[in-house]
Amino acid sequence: MLVIAGESIVVTSRSTDRPELAHTAASGAPAIAAWVAARLGTPTVMVTAVGDDADGRLIAATLTDAGIDRAGLVIRPDRPTARATVEYQPDGSRRFDFAVAGSAAPTLEVADLGDWPEQARWVHVSGSAVLFGDPMASAIEELVTRGRLRGATVSVDPNLRPELSDARARERLAHLCRQAQVLFPSDDELQELGLERDELVAAGATVCTTAAADGARLQRPGAEEVLIPAIARPDEVLDPDGAGDTFAGATIAALLAGLRWEEAVGVASAVVARAIAVHGAMTVDISPDDVVRHRIKRP
Repeated sequence: MLVIAGESIVVTSRSTDRPELAHTAASGAPAIAAWVAARLGTPTVMVTAVGDDADGRLIAATLTDAGIDRAGLVIRPDRPTARATVEYQPDGSRRFDFAVAGSAAPTLEVADLGDWPEQARWVHVSGSAVLFGDPMASAIEELVTRGRLRGATVSVDPNLRPELSDARARERLAHLCRQAQVLFPSDDELQELGLERDELVAAGATVCTTAAADGARLQRPGAEEVLIPAIARPDEVLDPDGAGDTFAGATIAALLAGLRWEEAVGVASAVVARAIAVHGAMTVDISPDDVVRHRIKRP
């Protein structure tokens, strides 16, 4: 079982020069990874807190429709569901505006984890859940500690955001990265956290670095570096929001289905290419067949 804890958010995307990007849907980095893995056939639990409101019901429906166990959903009747807006700039960059403070999302706490850490075969962390601070950051640390004690594989996607730049929170995230067996950073994230990729690999971690159109770079202990090209073409990109989270969720699902690392990254690249060609980070049409058809037959 894959266990992910963290924020789920209703996001409204908009662009002044591309009105076709206007879209409101369930999102949040940990939720995207969980949704993708579940849609690809992985038994998945998403421990997340939402309000008792229309946005919370949208998130609940989106997650459960993907097959995610509803038992991980925490309802906070006295708090609204977290929201955010993302504005696409003419130069292709994105500006995020989070309305998370005072919402249900960051109230996730250790008690909400139940015994999910002990049931996990794999625990995945999105750095945003740590960077939003306590009590959610402490819950994430507890999930990792208890999951590791029971033998779960731990992966971390640093998911750094300029809007979430608290120095202490970044120190906590760097510590979690050092505990992980798998890391999914984008180009410069490890360096921003004061971490060295080669040192992490030498210590036993697998580091799969994503670089958008340049594909992914896979570094594993005792193995040659492997470059996996991106499948998506720039002219096919409609909505790149959540591409890294989609990549992580798809890779984990493929690995848990028994694929080798190179195969799993190939599955993830194909899923990302389809995901960023449609509106919304949790709307692409995927299924377990997308893992099966990429499996390389062995003697």
